[in-house]
Amino acid sequence: IGDGSGGAQFASVLSQHGYDYTFAQRNEGHSWGQWRGLIDNMLIELVGPTPVLDADFTEDGVVNAADHTLWRAGAGKAAGATRLDGDADGDRDVDGADFLLWQRQLGATADAAALAVPEPASGTIIGCCCAVGVAKKLAKRRAMRAR
Repeated sequence: IGDGSGGAQFASVLSQHGYDYTFAQRNEGHSWGQWRGLIDNMLIELVGPTPVLDADFTEDGVVNAADHTLWRAGAGKAAGATRLDGDADGDRDVDGADFLLWQRQLGATADAAALAVPEPASGTIIGCCCAVGVAKKLAKRRAMRAR
């Protein structure tokens, strides 16, 4: 995508927002410098990170009593704690602040979290779709002029 730098910039935007991506260029006998940028039948599939609830210590998509059991087992761990130990706030210990996060999220599911968080890269996606449309229109004009 682009002239060698645009694709890298687009890929950087995707990775900054946690998307996995793969770009493949079909070799049609042209060198990269002669590539005209025709885009046709292009499918872009963006797969974002799975929504995670901070207090879902069991990583089963639901904040419930099982998560409290893990928090209770790790309570008092002063250093090196992970979310699996009950560290909900990411400060590497298991304390009352982590319990409060568990309490606030009790009963929440990962699906609800996905609905509550707006998509930060939606503007980028819309921009890419517009760019593809413009590129197709320009390609049709060039093809008609060449006739």
